Amino acid sequence: MTNMRDLLTRAIRKTRQKPLGDAPEAEEIQAALEDAQALFISLTNRQLSDVLVTEAYEACEDERVNTGGVTLDITLPTSITQGGVTRPPRAGAIIEIASETLTRYVYVPELGAWKAVSPLALTDEQPFGPGLDEALQDMIAVRICDSVFQVDPPAVVVALAAMGRSAFDARFHAPINVTTDAGLRWRTSCNSLL
Repeated sequence: MTNMRDLLTRAIRKTRQKPLGDAPEAEEIQAALEDAQALFISLTNRQLSDVLVTEAYEACEDERVNTGGVTLDITLPTSITQGGVTRPPRAGAIIEIASETLTRYVYVPELGAWKAVSPLALTDEQPFGPGLDEALQDMIAVRICDSVFQVDPPAVVVALAAMGRSAFDARFHAPINVTTDAGLRWRTSCNSLL
């Protein structure tokens, strides 16, 4: 998989503000990382259920787990049981853990793993899995044209970014099929939805 430095270097190249072969300056790459981090947060923004815990806990899909600033053992689920059926976590499910720092994870089915979306360092892997490098580069390039280089993004990159966003949404925001009457469902934990 692609690390963030390589992803951002390619995004900067797509802005057409650096001649081919010129490496981005440290300030440019750091500013691009901040913009990419903000983009990744916005791509994974959704309503999360808040849970306050005081001991070890297994988080559920789309939960914000608050430990009250204390470091606790919070595990991410490898499977979810609903209505007697066990399945892997849903593509694009989010878990946010607020302890000493705030960490947001997304479930990437191609990797069969939860990947940290925030915080990210330049040496970290791009968190959304294989096949989205180009889409993310285009979306980041559009953002950094304004914030880093103070120019309008190339029209072709804007079009590619829109297509990339559609590809991202198709992969991570698939509709959830509910087969029970909404009035009959209630939640006691992530592994017992009736």
